[in-house]
Amino acid sequence: MREFLSHCWKRMGGLKVKEADVKLFTSQPDGFVPVEDDVLRHNLKRAFPDEDETEYLKSLERAKAYYRAIGRIMLYSLANGYTISAMAMPPFYQNWLLRGCSPADDDYHKDDVLKHLSDSGTTKKAFFDFVDTKYDFADGSTEVITKESVFTRLIPEQYLHSRKQALQDIKAGLTLDGDYSLCEFLRSFPLETIQKVAFSTSRIALKDIIAILKPVYCHDWDGDEKEGMEHQRKQQTFFEDVLCGILTERGSSSKKKISKFLLLFVKFCTGFDYLPD
Repeated sequence: MREFLSHCWKRMGGLKVKEADVKLFTSQPDGFVPVEDDVLRHNLKRAFPDEDETEYLKSLERAKAYYRAIGRIMLYSLANGYTISAMAMPPFYQNWLLRGCSPADDDYHKDDVLKHLSDSGTTKKAFFDFVDTKYDFADGSTEVITKESVFTRLIPEQYLHSRKQALQDIKAGLTLDGDYSLCEFLRSFPLETIQKVAFSTSRIALKDIIAILKPVYCHDWDGDEKEGMEHQRKQQTFFEDVLCGILTERGSSSKKKISKFLLLFVKFCTGFDYLPD
């Protein structure tokens, strides 16, 4: 099961409605995010330009089913103690989908909002450049943006309302179509606690890999004691001087090469693209 889940998180960025060749997620530096609803509908309509709406509507329902399936897989992982890749849900959306916290809420500190969005590739300046300018919202209203409404109106509009249908479908999977109130339970916990329990760390560090390796020498050896001690010495030498030495040596390469090598090593040993619990 863990290999299947690891594969799901790794392939999320490429998930698409196959018949229309339309992707359902976009990649950000800190993870995968559903495409905006208008973009999804536009791309699906463009895939069936000369037909009636039947195929378009079928593909739209298929996209919704995929989003619900992702939510259901996440719920299964949470319920059964399987680690979710941090890339599967960036912190901004963890707060919204798991805790029900919007940037407009007191439970979501403004500094945390800006940090999470900065990690996704949007600078603080990009939002505050809108201050004192008029902004046309999707609901038809026009409003002069203030420092406060950056959080109460602008950010929710650009990051939540623009993906409202996709996020609703993911949440439907996470809550078994509303039968399970996940947010009520998780909102009482800080996001950092939820991340530590449910999500992988966003980066794999050499020291963390070495720390998690717990060799068991001469497991189930029932032969001669002296011979067993010699085997143990050789195994211990291999682990401490050879294996850890290779990891340390490769860990001194460029950051990009380090990340790729450590990722492959962890996947080979565990089946995961991240460190297991």
